[in-house]
Amino acid sequence: MKILVAVDGTENSLRVGEYAVKLAKKLEAEVYFIYVIPRTTLRVPRLIATFTQLQERLHSLTPLPPCIREKIMRETFPILEKLRISAEAHGLRPEFIIAEGDPAVKIVEEVKNGRYDLIVVGYRSRSILTAFPGSVTRKILEKSQVPVLVVK
Repeated sequence: MKILVAVDGTENSLRVGEYAVKLAKKLEAEVYFIYVIPRTTLRVPRLIATFTQLQERLHSLTPLPPCIREKIMRETFPILEKLRISAEAHGLRPEFIIAEGDPAVKIVEEVKNGRYDLIVVGYRSRSILTAFPGSVTRKILEKSQVPVLVVK
């Protein structure tokens, strides 16, 4: 059995990850942690010369500025390290996946490509980059082809 655990670098995701580690131990499952560096939506200035320019700007999500991206990674790595230590203390050999893009989309893609049996996610995100608490979890629940365990 393969379990994919979605973490967002918050203390809540640490709790979710530790729960998943205990579950993986009981089920003798492999555990994988995924962290997705989100992209931001682009704010469009009020005055755009042409509709074509507007379409070009809205064509894709824009990457986070490097300084914000580095700050997120600095804050996230200690959480990932704690999860590694917890998993290894339970006799597991965790693997970590770091992706960039829309978190729900990347997680669902990873599930399809990695042939996971279960996704474990938190009920609510405390990340300042999430527009609505729990929106990533809702999207995963809607799009996933495998069972999703939501840890409250």
